[in-house]
Amino acid sequence: MLTTGATVLAVAMAAQSAAAAGPGSGGVLLGERSVVRSVGRMVDVSPKEGQLQHAVAGARPGDTIVLHKGTYDGQIIISRSGTATAPITLKPFGDGPVTLTATFDTASCDASQPNVHRTIYMPDGVDYWTIEGLNIHNGIWVSGRGFSAAAAWIKDQAKHAKNWKTRRSLPGRGTDDPVAARGIYSALSSVLGTPLDPAEGVEILDNTVTGRGIHVALGRDGEITGNTVTDIDCGIGPGIWVNTYSDFWTVSHNVVARVAASTYRHYMQEGIRFGSASSYNTVEDNHVSDLPGDGRGITTDIDASWNLFTRNTVENTAIALNDQQSGWGNEWSYNRMSSIRGASMVFRGADANLRAPSYNSSSNLTLVKCNVAAKGGTLVIGAMISSAFVDNTFTRVSLGKYVPSYWKKFGNTWNGSSSVPPARPKPPSKGSC
Repeated sequence: MLTTGATVLAVAMAAQSAAAAGPGSGGVLLGERSVVRSVGRMVDVSPKEGQLQHAVAGARPGDTIVLHKGTYDGQIIISRSGTATAPITLKPFGDGPVTLTATFDTASCDASQPNVHRTIYMPDGVDYWTIEGLNIHNGIWVSGRGFSAAAAWIKDQAKHAKNWKTRRSLPGRGTDDPVAARGIYSALSSVLGTPLDPAEGVEILDNTVTGRGIHVALGRDGEITGNTVTDIDCGIGPGIWVNTYSDFWTVSHNVVARVAASTYRHYMQEGIRFGSASSYNTVEDNHVSDLPGDGRGITTDIDASWNLFTRNTVENTAIALNDQQSGWGNEWSYNRMSSIRGASMVFRGADANLRAPSYNSSSNLTLVKCNVAAKGGTLVIGAMISSAFVDNTFTRVSLGKYVPSYWKKFGNTWNGSSSVPPARPKPPSKGSC
């Protein structure tokens, strides 16, 4: 990308060329500038009413929309797509802070679903946008076409039909196979009888997000990196929620804090959440803190599988890390937890009274390695299958009622042994991690 100084020079030179060429030369006119780049246009926008939405509505692959300092009021609806080789970029011009904001009705704190009303709204499978370096009040929504049908289907299959074999028969869901996972949308579309079009290649980088967080549903190959997501209102959902068959995302180096307590359930007030079969994602080097009530720091739910959670820090939450319903093949490694009000890590606590673990709901094929829970941290294992715990630091281990009776039979290990984890585990040897 051009630096600020180079941008100014490029704008001036391109404006002269466009002016000499006259109308129809391929420039875009906003205000008094017409600017052309070799790989796309540079669209220069000021906070005048309607300019930004006009620029977004007319965006082409390769365009860079640069925003001059100030506050841009009103929801921005993005319906045009870039391409993998020519994404569309929305970022500051470089002459001062840029704030995007929109006003919506206040959400109910007892809401049970994520709030779709966000300042930047990208529905119906919009692809290849980079949103970078902005102050965004009231959040970002990204969704693929058909996401609601996919969300309803997997919830019914997991919670009511409890049909794990059907769910896991879809590409890349039953085994660690990222190549096969690329076929998930075609296969799921055939099951649903509904066209699916994921949002692909969306990058959300180095923004400050307040009021409402970042929500992704049915998206693929995206990135959420370097953002500060804080002071999220109740009834909106987690600070960052990657949901509904959203695969191959990188979520890294974000700061998430102060998500207001919901009066419904914990999943509406978490820090970072991966749900509904969102798989093959990398979640690393994030810092989550200061969640009230029973909020979890970083969580998976309903078939979110083959994800990597590593080097994250969670502080001052009810539960730090939580592998909820039917996570398969997730790796939790080198994470740090402190000042946790309840358990530091929980693996399918809701199955604690099962006489045997369930492939429909219990954690399976999980690797838990070199995590550190400071000052009395507790590990809770409700139910596990074929999982390994290696060199973790916990003061206490709490097991589900029947876990000791089936621990070895179902292929679980603790520091390389099939023996049941001790209630008061010894710390790992120095240098083991």
